[in-house]
Amino acid sequence: MNEIQRSELKIFKEVKKILDKHHLKYFAIGGTCIGAVRHKGFIPWDDDIDIALPRKDYELFRTQYCSELPDCYRILDYDNCSSHNYLFFKIFDVRNTYVEENYRYDPDRFTGTFIDIMPVDNIPYDNEKNYIKKINHYAKMDLYIRPRPHELTTASQKIRFFCKKILQHLHRVNYYSDKIRDFSLKLSSEPSKKVYFTWRFDLEQNRVIFNKHYFDEIIEVPFEDTTIMIPKGYNEYLTQDFGDYMKLPPDEEQRSIHSVYISDMNKPYSYYAELKRKGEL
Repeated sequence: MNEIQRSELKIFKEVKKILDKHHLKYFAIGGTCIGAVRHKGFIPWDDDIDIALPRKDYELFRTQYCSELPDCYRILDYDNCSSHNYLFFKIFDVRNTYVEENYRYDPDRFTGTFIDIMPVDNIPYDNEKNYIKKINHYAKMDLYIRPRPHELTTASQKIRFFCKKILQHLHRVNYYSDKIRDFSLKLSSEPSKKVYFTWRFDLEQNRVIFNKHYFDEIIEVPFEDTTIMIPKGYNEYLTQDFGDYMKLPPDEEQRSIHSVYISDMNKPYSYYAELKRKGEL
């Protein structure tokens, strides 16, 4: 493991304690699930941990139990950061800095090393098409309405900026994310044959809609020097999402998908966020 992975693993272990204590269901997804199955830990060149929870457990963890995290860890979501334009939240280490290139202009989005926590939502039996259409509309509007600091150098950038300002006067910044939350919570106790990875709304449907039974049961598997839960139907899920996930990619593709702006394991994220706010970075 590299230094970033070690830091993320420490965060995960603290998260795992809380999830287990409160009997919240969770499971690894994406590259973390592949890593658990194929490498019994991180994919060697990967640099994040992704776990998912059914919507009801997700909201309980986000709004209630995250307060039990050690003081060195903090959450970043749309409730405490208006420019956070993801439909999931991050738990990060305040003692170091890990900032992706996408957020170089937004000191409010600066964090330390982090893990991502995602919701998994039920799709109603008899109204799948309308459900997807409604959720995707809300998600796109949420993405659009949020303030996103960036360079305003072209005419089109300036026009989009002023259109956002108008929309922000019409609706509070969490208007659409709250609609998604409330709608999804209402469906979380209803019977369903399929689930939706809401935060991935802009991908093709075979990578956002899955059979619910893949995730109904979970199993515990080794992950580095601890264990992690994965869906019992991991093979079906991963095959649908990634194809032949057990096959290693070519050497030239064995690299992180994240473009990093700042990585510093010795200085807190707040140091660089303050420099950015002062215009010194």
